[in-house]
Parts: sequence; structure tokens; C-alpha cells
Amino acid sequence: MADRRPIGYWLKELDQLIEATLDRALADEAVTRRDWQVLNALGPAPAPRDEVVEQLRPFWGVEAVDPDAVLEGLISRGWALRDPADRFSLSPEGEAARAALLERVNQLRAAIADGVSPEQYNTTIDTLSRMAENLRRLSDQAAEA
Repeated sequence: MADRRPIGYWLKELDQLIEATLDRALADEAVTRRDWQVLNALGPAPAPRDEVVEQLRPFWGVEAVDPDAVLEGLISRGWALRDPADRFSLSPEGEAARAALLERVNQLRAAIADGVSPEQYNTTIDTLSRMAENLRRLSDQAAEA
């Protein structure tokens, strides 16, 4: 097992595969993974831009994603609304699109977890969450030093 790949490799590999597979699954609606994430983050009640972007930060990390471009794309499709206070919400058409796309996303999620028991899935999520918390704590300690 000397050639066993480290966790970072598998995390990046899985993320790239999820991105490519989701993009293909949503391509006939001309929706990208980023579009889906914003669509899924918006609700019927208006939310300030910064609040919407902050919700997405864990997904986007340090990537060069332009949230304004994604929001504008959803507005131009009629799926999102911007009010005079620069708050964003789903339009009724956006809610219908999200519901339809959610079926595809759920199929993909089921395919990703195929052959993985609920216990294994939950253990994986718990383990990754713990590892992230460990690294956050190290980062915080380094910042304090």
C-alpha cells in the first residue's frame, strides 16, 4: 500500500468529478454547478448580496468565481430578483427551476453514494468535518502567535 494516495488527492479528485458530472447533468438547461449553488442559496425572502456570497464561500473557497456574474446570469434568466436595496431572492420561475433541477442533483447525489452505507457516509462526513476543524484550529493558533 505504499502507493496509496493521500486524502488531499481524493478530495480534489472527487470535487473535480462532482463538478464535471453536475455540469453535464445540468447542461441541457445551460446551468453550471456555480449557477446551481447560487440558485440553491437564494430563498423567497430577499437577502443582502454579502449574505448570499458568504453562504457560498465554503463551496467556492479561493476559486476565481465572480458571484456578481453568476447572480446577473440568474437575473437575466428571470430566476432571481434584485430589489432596490441590492438584496437578492428567487423569482417564482427560479423556484420552479430549482425544484426541477433538484431532482437531477438528488439523482447525482445518490449515484455518488452508491455502494456506501448510510453509516459509512455519515462517518465520512463526520471525519472530514473533524479534519477541517483541526485545520481551522491550527490556522487560528498560527494567527495568534
